[in-house]
Amino acid sequence: MNPVSEKPRMIRNCLAVFALDASSTRPRAGWAYALLAATVLAGCAGPVTPGMPMAQALAERGAPAVRVNLPAGGERAIYSNTFGQFNRVIESDAAGKVVRSYNSLTDDAFAQIRIGQWTQQDVRDAFGRPAETTVVGFAEKRARVWSYRYRQDGVWNSLMHIHFGEDGRVTEFYPGPDQLFEPKESNK
Repeated sequence: MNPVSEKPRMIRNCLAVFALDASSTRPRAGWAYALLAATVLAGCAGPVTPGMPMAQALAERGAPAVRVNLPAGGERAIYSNTFGQFNRVIESDAAGKVVRSYNSLTDDAFAQIRIGQWTQQDVRDAFGRPAETTVVGFAEKRARVWSYRYRQDGVWNSLMHIHFGEDGRVTEFYPGPDQLFEPKESNK
């Protein structure tokens, strides 16, 4: 099977899956289905396998949100999804061959952060762009916070909040509930 010649068929199959329920929804849910379609289509690109050319992996997926040159001469491409709870990271070696593909928005990946050592650039290079950015505190206690949506323990809809001090280094990080996925209270 040639992954390039199979791509149109895979996209048609993905669209067919999407179309099954899209017509039976309420009009105000349209944005959710558009987001679902984009997510499904992004997942319809052929599989990334070790040894394949990085150029092929990038061509099949389009431009990544973040590209990073690795110290050993390879490259990291991060495909972020602001409303999603995962991202796809593809890494290559110095010869331009894919060495691995993984989701970096996991508890194990966040555990690699080193307080006082990692900078905003280190966090961006590891996890891509944050879903949300805010500034909290006041005066000398102000901190910039980057928040990443993910599934804590692979189950819970969460945000990993990463705080940066005035010097741009990580001061703390911790998970919390993601209000985007929490039920809304009605005003009765």
